[in-house]
Amino acid sequence: MTAGTFTAEGKALSTTELRSGDLELRGYAVVWEGLDAQNENFLRGSFRKAIPAFLKGGAPLAFHHQGDKVLGRVLEMEEDAYGVKLRARVDKQEATSPLRHLYDAIKRGTLKGLSTGGYFSRAQTAAGRMIDEVLRITEVSVTGVPQHPLTSAQAAEVKAIMRPNTIQRVEEELALLTLRARVLGISQERSRTQTLAERAALGML
Repeated sequence: MTAGTFTAEGKALSTTELRSGDLELRGYAVVWEGLDAQNENFLRGSFRKAIPAFLKGGAPLAFHHQGDKVLGRVLEMEEDAYGVKLRARVDKQEATSPLRHLYDAIKRGTLKGLSTGGYFSRAQTAAGRMIDEVLRITEVSVTGVPQHPLTSAQAAEVKAIMRPNTIQRVEEELALLTLRARVLGISQERSRTQTLAERAALGML
């Protein structure tokens, strides 16, 4: 057995080559802290319902969300205080396999991002629009295109379902209308003052 470790921006993702030639991956697919390139993140607890069904199913480990490039299987996945940690297996690829270059890239640490694909629900929070529930996990991918600044994990989705917070939306719209009314009032006052000044200059007052 040989082992190596590569690090991706705040996350240590370890890979171990087993005697069978398979690779075992351990790391975090999601970290609660921070926002990704789309200025959102998963909320803690959002994976809890979806994980058991995913693990009971095929639990595929793919390359960059491509269904025809399944590299192995996710063996364990659970939430903790830091994020969503997992243990996965990358199947050994023979020299003639079309996936051999991906196997080698993971083994060398060239591919070091993790990404979650599935169906997500969103809600407005104090921090902005966030994914509040993972309805179904379709796959977890190894990817070379990270989006999250801390974890290198990204959320590539099949379908997004937006569940807005109605009260907050109404409050935001009311605040916007209030601001517009205030700006309009200031503009009207400036116009009236300017008109009076112009009339005084012409000796009309």
